[in-house]
Amino acid sequence: KSYLEKIAAPIKEINQYIWSDNEIVNLIINTKLEETRRRKIRVNTKIDNILFPMTDNELCSILANLLDNAVEACEKVQEADRWIDISIKDSVAGIFIKVENSIAERPEKRQDGLVSKKQGYHGYGLKSTKAIVDKYNGTMKCDFDENTFSVVITIEKGGKNNG
Repeated sequence: KSYLEKIAAPIKEINQYIWSDNEIVNLIINTKLEETRRRKIRVNTKIDNILFPMTDNELCSILANLLDNAVEACEKVQEADRWIDISIKDSVAGIFIKVENSIAERPEKRQDGLVSKKQGYHGYGLKSTKAIVDKYNGTMKCDFDENTFSVVITIEKGGKNNG
């Protein structure tokens, strides 16, 4: 709650770019959109109105972690090539969250996951996101090529909550 209150302050001073029925989605996405604007990162969004099966804290953690990682990766890319695509879709099969962004270099992959190059943080954001997704019997797939990194999360509707 304190994290949301902290990041909500700048939202009151800016225009909202995204409006959905979910206040958490609005807050996180709009806060990150303002940040990307300041950092000269182009962003495309496609966001459906969705009733998420998880808590607000869990949804906040997923979106904040994915978008923080995307912004940090884009900052290493030449300004003209910085972009992030955010897609949150509702379908008969389930809920899909996809965050795709430009990268300057391919991440290092190990058997237990991707290796973070951050000082003091070693991929905890993706690990905590994966733990939440697993709790709802969802899947999370990270993929990359020379210029693009993507994370796709799928959570089945009515998926059993293991928590």
